[in-house]
Amino acid sequence: MGLVVNSYIPVVLRVPQTDKCLNCVLEIFRIAGMLTSNLHILALAIHQFVGIIYPLKYKMILTTRRQRLLVIMLWVLPILYIFVWFIADPNDGFRVPQCSLLFYNRLPFRLTVFTSFIIPLFATFALYAIILFTLLKAKAKCDHDIRKSMHHGRVKSKLKLVWTTLLILSTFTLSWGVCVLYFVLVCKEGCVFVYMRSISFHFGFLLNSTVNFLVMLKLMLNPLIYALRMRHIRASDVEADAEPTYLCPSNETYQG
Repeated sequence: MGLVVNSYIPVVLRVPQTDKCLNCVLEIFRIAGMLTSNLHILALAIHQFVGIIYPLKYKMILTTRRQRLLVIMLWVLPILYIFVWFIADPNDGFRVPQCSLLFYNRLPFRLTVFTSFIIPLFATFALYAIILFTLLKAKAKCDHDIRKSMHHGRVKSKLKLVWTTLLILSTFTLSWGVCVLYFVLVCKEGCVFVYMRSISFHFGFLLNSTVNFLVMLKLMLNPLIYALRMRHIRASDVEADAEPTYLCPSNETYQG
C-alpha cells in the first residue's frame, strides 16, 4: 500500500500529491507494525527463557496480568514512538499544512528505526542461543539415565517448540531484516546510497518491490509454519499450565 501511494501513483502515473497526510499515517503504522512484530518475537523469547531457565519462578514472574499488560504495551508504544517523530519538528510532519516527510527521507530517522529494530532482534537471538544451549545440555544429561525418560520427553518437546520459533525468527529476519536494511541504506539525504542519484528510480522501485515481496511472502508462510508445527505449540502450552518441574533432575532427586 505504501509503495503504491508513495512511489507508483506520483511517479509512474504522474498524479501529483498535494496532501501527504495519508502517506504519514501509512508510514506510522507500517514502521510501528514492523517494530511491534519484532518486539512480539522478543517477548516470546523471554517467555520461553523464563519457563526453561527458571521453571519454578515462571508463574510468579510472568503472571497473566503482566502478560496482558505487556501485549498492550507492545502494540501501543511503537505507534507512539514513531508518531513523536511526525510531530517533533514544527516545520515538518503533521505540523505543517498538508503534512511533510522531510525528516523521513533523512538518515537520522532511518538510523533510529534501524537501531530500534536491530537491538531487540540481537537480544532475541542471544536468548535463543542460551535456551538451545540449556536444552541440549539437559538432553545429553537425560540420555545417559533411563530413569529420566519422562524428563527426556519434556526436553524433546521444548526443543521442537524452540526450533519452530527459530524457523519463524529466521523468516522474519530474512523479510523485515532485509526491509529495514534497505531502509537505512537508501534515502534522499545522508544515507550510503542516495535515492535518484546513486540509485535510479527504476532500480530503487525494483529493490523496494523485492523487499515488499519478501515481507508478503513471510506473511503467507506464517500460517503454513503454524499449521505444520501446531502440535508442538499446543504441547508446550499444556506443559506451561502444568506444575513447573526441572528439565532433567540430578540423581539425588531419585535417591531422596
